[in-house]
Amino acid sequence: MLVVVFVAADPAQLLYPGWYFYATATAALATAAAMFGFDLAKDRSLRSACCFVTVLALLALTNSSFQPIFVALAALPLLWQLRRARRILLIATVPAILIVGAWQANDVLRFNSWTTSDWGGMNLYKSTLWLAPKADRATMVARGELPPIALIPGFSPLSRYGPLGTSPHRGVPALDRPFNGVRPNYNNAAYLEISRRYLTADLRYIEHRPAAYLDHLTIGARLAALPAEEYVKIIRLPAFALGGYTLAYEHFIDLQPRPNYFAAPVVAVTGRGPSLSALSLTVTLELLLFIFATPIAIWFARRNRAFAVPLLSLWLLGIMPFATSILAEVGENNRFRYELGTLPFCAAVLSVTVFVRLLRGQPAGPERRGATGDG
Repeated sequence: MLVVVFVAADPAQLLYPGWYFYATATAALATAAAMFGFDLAKDRSLRSACCFVTVLALLALTNSSFQPIFVALAALPLLWQLRRARRILLIATVPAILIVGAWQANDVLRFNSWTTSDWGGMNLYKSTLWLAPKADRATMVARGELPPIALIPGFSPLSRYGPLGTSPHRGVPALDRPFNGVRPNYNNAAYLEISRRYLTADLRYIEHRPAAYLDHLTIGARLAALPAEEYVKIIRLPAFALGGYTLAYEHFIDLQPRPNYFAAPVVAVTGRGPSLSALSLTVTLELLLFIFATPIAIWFARRNRAFAVPLLSLWLLGIMPFATSILAEVGENNRFRYELGTLPFCAAVLSVTVFVRLLRGQPAGPERRGATGDG
């Protein structure tokens, strides 16, 4: 019943597929990873291991929020339990490691990039320099505390960057074109060095203005607590209202006192985040349980490894990209939360289940048939 009300009936589940982007695919893969993770903890079969690892590899290759290192750390607790079943472990992991590793090696050799996204510096700009007053940035540049690029808005056309906006011709249109239609082509190879320069500026800003950066993080956190469908690309969909269903769901299920359909544009213009009265109480509670209660629940349920270990993997898989999105993003935070699929919801529900069982004097983790619980 909870899944129907809080997941299947969520307007975001109906609206995001209408936006042709990888958000829905990412959410589906994250949800599948959680499902196969619990299956693997229960039966430790080759089928479950292959499904679990394959889904994680697809996540890493589909969305850069799920960096390969994040995915590997999330898989480690479950795969460690297979250390004695070497045949299953090797068959399940080696193909995925080779494929993802080859992709990563290509990035390193061609672009000197150790991540699956080269926009890290420009993305971090959103939670640092973007929200800093222009006069303050100019003063910091004059003092030598920031490089001159701090005065150029992130994701600007290449012409704004002077010589830095040019790069050697590579013979690949996606890497050479300055524009895609009328919009800048952010895949142009020149943005590699531009993003690195921004990263230097971002980190220097954090060093000199730590309090301001922490304040910026609260804006990202508040944006993450908005309903996922209140994202600028989704609001523009003709079907957004769903005949009044979206507003009704946000009021009665999301428990949002008042909708905020222009939160990100307001941040861009004023530098101020949404007020607390615009946040979804349901989403806020879910996130608090996911972030803080889940690790406690895992500790209490640690003796039942068939339950605690996949819950740990589920939490790690969700918390690392979520934390990264809060640290380095202001504007699309509720969309990034949607891309976690049901990971926060599942972790929150399972955590509450653990605490309820403890209050009743029952074992913290629900027993499952076929689970030995001893690893």
